[in-house]
Amino acid sequence: MSSVQFDRVGDNVSVDLLGESIVRVVLKPGARMTADDGARARQELLALTGSKPSVVLLQITGVGSVTPEAVSVYSDAKTVRAFAILGSTPMDQDVVRGLLGHHKPACPTEYFTDLNSALHWLLQHIPA
Repeated sequence: MSSVQFDRVGDNVSVDLLGESIVRVVLKPGARMTADDGARARQELLALTGSKPSVVLLQITGVGSVTPEAVSVYSDAKTVRAFAILGSTPMDQDVVRGLLGHHKPACPTEYFTDLNSALHWLLQHIPA
């Protein structure tokens, strides 16, 4: 898998395609994710997919914090069919627990510490 680039100063999120219907959203380590970051990610997701249904690999490893408003922007995306949240630290797990307690997405959502397991799970949710 290719490395992630944060193209502009101040960018806290990077969005790219891993496959036809798999979108990777990477949160910048140490960053505080806001509703503006969530809106930008959603806008890029829709542009990459042509507003067609997709599944999302959300990489949160090392993120500083995520506001509940940022989560609601992500989780309210009507074209997202599943979220695989990928983290690796106990802090990542705490962030996810807190976020999902505030605003759980309407689509299937799972937390993973292994990339291959996350991708395998997402493949089962790719829209036909």
